[in-house]
Amino acid sequence: MAKKPWLAALLNVIFSGLGYLYVGKRKLFGVLLILSEILAFVWLFTDPVAWQVMENVWIALTGILFVIGLAIDAYNDAKSKE
Repeated sequence: MAKKPWLAALLNVIFSGLGYLYVGKRKLFGVLLILSEILAFVWLFTDPVAWQVMENVWIALTGILFVIGLAIDAYNDAKSKE
C-alpha cells in the first residue's frame, strides 16, 4: 500500500519519529527519535534552567531546521516507497 508523503512529513513535524513509523522504514530510528523527544520534553518541564537555555535564538533555530530536515526525509522515504 502506497504511503502518502505529505502525511509522513506532517507526522514528523507534529512529533519527530512518527513519520518514519508511518512509512515503515527506519523503525528503530523513529522510535529513538520519539524517545529522545519525550526526554527533551521531560527535561524542559522539570528543570527551570532548561527554559533559559531555550531562550537562545540559535538553539531554537537549530531545532526548527532539524524538524524541517526530518520532515523532508520522511517525505522522501514515503515517496521512494511508492
